[in-house]
Amino acid sequence: MSTQLTHSKSFGRLVPLTAAQQAIWLAQQLTPEVPYVIAQYVDLSGPIEVEKLCEAHTRAMDELGAEVVLVDVDGHPYQRERIRSAGQVLVLDFRAERDPAEFAREWMRRDCTVPLAMGDDSLVFSRVLRVGDDRVFWYARAHHLALDGYAAMLLMQRTAQWYVAALGGGEPGPHRVVGPEQLSRADRDYRSSGRFDADREYWAGLAPDLPPVVSLAGRSAAPRPAVRVTGDPMTLSSMPMPGTGPSSIAPLSSWRPSPSIWHG
Repeated sequence: MSTQLTHSKSFGRLVPLTAAQQAIWLAQQLTPEVPYVIAQYVDLSGPIEVEKLCEAHTRAMDELGAEVVLVDVDGHPYQRERIRSAGQVLVLDFRAERDPAEFAREWMRRDCTVPLAMGDDSLVFSRVLRVGDDRVFWYARAHHLALDGYAAMLLMQRTAQWYVAALGGGEPGPHRVVGPEQLSRADRDYRSSGRFDADREYWAGLAPDLPPVVSLAGRSAAPRPAVRVTGDPMTLSSMPMPGTGPSSIAPLSSWRPSPSIWHG
């Protein structure tokens, strides 16, 4: 069945998925109960201007081409870039809770274990969680088909740059845009090149010598949601944003401010 599409100023053209995206899409179809997501939050202290933060995030999404929607055409998945991000950044107020910060962390943990419907309008989701009069958690979650770890951190950093600009810190420098069309074209060019054939031959030659899989159980567990922290803590900047106190990116399974990205 072919999906009828209407092109408008809000959407870009149909773009084929890359080979990696197709693999993730297929894995999600085979295990719909497992959330293939990546998520992180930023702990911001100080007089945060939430409206400017939300607008900065929307601007970064548009600039990086991070907002994509999936479209089914004759049984095959395609992606379309949303030119103007429609994912409104909602603000949730947890200040009335007994322990607002821990309540917010638990809310984020639960949110990350819920699989995203592939047919939803947006594969990228952001919220601002108020946990104090001068403290917010800026939370972002995305399906792995839309963003990988590098792209997720790039989106957070670019949002911070636009937020600083909105507070009078000066326009951020130009950013090299690599959207869905460029990525799909690069993937297609690579897979039709001699380099791809050489790489496949190289790894195929190594595969027969790989040792057998080592397991303590001897059997596989059923697929289920899980939280996994990846990467070591890292400092993005020792200087706070204008108008804020100290800020850091923290994994959802940590009780101290330290940046990490984790997958469901």
